[in-house]
Amino acid sequence: LVTLKLVNVREFKSDSAIAMTALVEVEFNGKKSVLFVLPKGGGTATQFNGQAIQIISPSSLLGEALLGLYEGDTATLENGDQVKEYEILRVF
Repeated sequence: LVTLKLVNVREFKSDSAIAMTALVEVEFNGKKSVLFVLPKGGGTATQFNGQAIQIISPSSLLGEALLGLYEGDTATLENGDQVKEYEILRVF
């Protein structure tokens, strides 16, 4: 909560690149998730209007992979021989 008071949350549209304070809906392995990109608090989960929201930081593997991408793009994470692909469904 303190982080939110200190961060200038900006408005994102469907054609906006993912950046700090973006809400991003992704799909991974057939499961949809909503992520909130914040400078701190990564790994924390919260609920808003019945929707689970996972906070990620730009220094995390997923946060770093998402920054600068757009709706319809795919974020690819490579960790050793393991590759994970997250489809970006919506930026808001």
